[in-house]
Amino acid sequence: MLMGLPNFTPVISRKATGLIESMKKNYTLACVAAGLLSAGVISGVSPLAAIALESSPLLAKNSVSQTSESGEDLMASGRELYALGQFSAAIEKWQQAASMAESRAEPMVRAVALSYLSSAYQELNQ
Repeated sequence: MLMGLPNFTPVISRKATGLIESMKKNYTLACVAAGLLSAGVISGVSPLAAIALESSPLLAKNSVSQTSESGEDLMASGRELYALGQFSAAIEKWQQAASMAESRAEPMVRAVALSYLSSAYQELNQ
């Protein structure tokens, strides 16, 4: 402690502390899920769950700069086709996106694309 200066300890409210802990937990869960998806340990995650991973602010910060416009377009087109029930067409888009992500060493984008593929194949009972 410097002479003449009081000892300063920041005070964080319980609500803020709870929010910080919740954010840490959500980020950790998203990272673990993405890692398991990319490693092929789990599959069959719904497109909505995968969208949550893809759109996580903490994850999106890194993936936005790495993902090309055409890769994002493929993912979005696949989601639209899936929502319309055109599962085979969605599969084509997501296969292209997964291949592109693999060639560009983008494991998070690839994990999301593979998760989407899993859901589309399940819809087709394949």
